[in-house]
Amino acid sequence: MVNQRKGELAVVATMTDHTDSAAVTGPPAHGHDPIVVTLGETVGRYQVRRMLGEGGMGQVYLARDVVLGRSVALKIVGPTTGAGLHTERFLHEARAIARLNHPNVVQLYDFGEYRGGLYLALEYVEGGTLRERASHGPLALDEVLRHARAIADGLAHAHGHGVFHCDLKPSNVMVGKDGRVRVVDFGIARTGENAASTKSGTPDWMAPEQWLGAPASDRTDSWALGIVVAQLLTDGHPLGDTVEARRDAVQHGARPARWVPARGDVPAAVIDLVNRALAHTPSERPTAAEWARVLDVAILDGRADPALDDGPFRGLAAFDERHARFYFGRELEIDAFLERLRDTPYLPIVGPSGAGKSSFLHAGVIPRLRAREPWTVIAIRPGGDPIGALARGVLGALADHGDRKAQVQAFRDELIAAPTLLAARLSTIASVQRGKVLLAVDQLEEAFTHGASEAERAAFLHMLAVAADDPLDPVRVVVTVRDDFVGKLAGLRALFVVKKLGVDDVRRTITAPVAREGYQFDDPAIVDDLIAEVGVTGDRTGNLPLLQFACRTLWDGRDPARRRVLRATYREMGGLAGALARHADHALAELSDDERRIARQLLLQLVVGTTRRSVPRPALGHGHVLDRLLAARLVVQRQAGDGDAPIVEIAHESLLQTWTQLARWVDETRDERRLLDELLDATSLWERRGRR
Repeated sequence: MVNQRKGELAVVATMTDHTDSAAVTGPPAHGHDPIVVTLGETVGRYQVRRMLGEGGMGQVYLARDVVLGRSVALKIVGPTTGAGLHTERFLHEARAIARLNHPNVVQLYDFGEYRGGLYLALEYVEGGTLRERASHGPLALDEVLRHARAIADGLAHAHGHGVFHCDLKPSNVMVGKDGRVRVVDFGIARTGENAASTKSGTPDWMAPEQWLGAPASDRTDSWALGIVVAQLLTDGHPLGDTVEARRDAVQHGARPARWVPARGDVPAAVIDLVNRALAHTPSERPTAAEWARVLDVAILDGRADPALDDGPFRGLAAFDERHARFYFGRELEIDAFLERLRDTPYLPIVGPSGAGKSSFLHAGVIPRLRAREPWTVIAIRPGGDPIGALARGVLGALADHGDRKAQVQAFRDELIAAPTLLAARLSTIASVQRGKVLLAVDQLEEAFTHGASEAERAAFLHMLAVAADDPLDPVRVVVTVRDDFVGKLAGLRALFVVKKLGVDDVRRTITAPVAREGYQFDDPAIVDDLIAEVGVTGDRTGNLPLLQFACRTLWDGRDPARRRVLRATYREMGGLAGALARHADHALAELSDDERRIARQLLLQLVVGTTRRSVPRPALGHGHVLDRLLAARLVVQRQAGDGDAPIVEIAHESLLQTWTQLARWVDETRDERRLLDELLDATSLWERRGRR
């Protein structure tokens, strides 16, 4: 095993893991004379900082690239003696591996000769191996499928460049702290030019052709991937419990009956994939690309909700758990967030308005957590009474009965008197439910914009900060908050920034939901037009809701008979820029003059400054016109709590910037609304003080 500091692992190609079954490999360790490197010494352009580990083929150091200023894992192999390593062959393999550039393959930055030996500068990553992650028992199905999907993607890329790994195993797959899976250790990799010599590898994962010395191919890695997936799912080897049984199955084709996992949640397609991968004849095994396709379907099917039939796009509404199967584009960010959440008990999700923070939490993070472990999710929005919202959420999770309003008020008072009581109640829920608890606070900025007093707001933020402060406890607190409010959150030790989607990610958010429903664009250039309009190369992060709205409009105008999304619909709606504004203007045009005047009044009541205001429905009145605005998706209504009046708000803040009519109304009434805001704040304070 490579020696390493706790919690730290350098991704190192060419390192043999001796903790698996004894490795069968070409050059023996004693064929190398070690090169002694002192700390501070420069190898090539890499300054050695400290040793990370030592394996059968050399030493590994943490080093710094003095030209680019980045950390690397520096692998140094000593000069050869006798029948040891052939330098030219090693450099040939290094050149082949250096051509690989894929998120799921460790990157080789540089290589060269040094003092008669060789050095390789590789990507340095913190994290742990799949072997370490699975050491506590079988992983959750969703986690196994996603890890296997990433491995298959990385292998498919390597195979496409004529590189075969030939030593794939759990200890050669790493999950970084950024959540990304990387295939590592291409030390005995083969290319098409030397694939005939394959009698090397680690016995438990070696394919029949490796034992026989037959030529290697991409299907050699498919065999190993089948074993890895089976091990991750069952914590056992699919070819038997003993070394002898496995050897007979591999060398003589005496494999046991069809592999069927003891657990009942594994899709039939995945079971079939593993069994096909263990075929004695290489040509009968699936390719890495086929692995990826089958696993992709299995992952998506695991999120399917057959009762859901309202389309793959959410318009101006945020994605929720029910629509998780249509949520695409932020998969790598979700992986990174989940890794951070392992040891960060309180983690805010930060981004500008319209960046998709709510969707990221509800359709990305929460479904993935539930797929891995039993989680009790308490999801709230602060509104004007954030402590009351906490009280309702916690009591709902405890399933208390009786006079709910009285209980909420009593618990609210208790929380104000003893803020640490929230942590105790969340721990109680975790214990009762025998799982973990996630307190998910969406749109935390409402605590600042919806009339809560400064004292209540401070108490609320303090409760969140102390509710989860130990990584070993089964409680996590996640909040979403606009980036312009982060400065108001004192004492933050960590945060997660939702990044602006790149071109490829935006393309996936458009095309993947359509493909998921079995549709195609009649003109693929529609996607390019939408991407250009959303401004992915500029600073327009908040345009994602507009993109979703445009896609929803396109979807509503689809051709079900031909299963096509139409260019004609795109032309009619005026593209992304005109879709929402035209929709809003059209909705107003359908109202009478009196109804339009009332709509103006209603919409202005839902604006405070330059942001939305959430208002209880009874306070708005004018039910008929309000229902018309709701039907047009210009405003949305949500339930505040048991027995409380529903809350109404403008569908999205982007309407304040893109809808010319509303912007004009806001500007015309600026002074009046400022006075109204002051009166509303005073009224709220008067009511909280008992109307004295």
